[in-house]
Amino acid sequence: MSNRSVPGARSAYYGNKDEAYSYATCIRATNEDGQSIYNVTRYSNTTSRHQSYDRVRSGDFTWEKSIMVDNVPKGASASDLQRLAKEKYSA
Repeated sequence: MSNRSVPGARSAYYGNKDEAYSYATCIRATNEDGQSIYNVTRYSNTTSRHQSYDRVRSGDFTWEKSIMVDNVPKGASASDLQRLAKEKYSA
């Protein structure tokens, strides 16, 4: 996973084409169909900037094809985010 910081921020954002993290919490993952899963939980101003930056960086502007998941606990991994998305949309 490449370690890229948000320009102008002293923070811990890192990601690649399949997933992205803010500190130790996954803010974007990809499911088995290649669909983006976004963690839209509000944690802090810095993580909100990471979430916005990642959406622009990933080039995913097709919100109708993306999955949004909220109430994700801090420290959640990409597999946790994938599981929460499955639970939300299969219920």
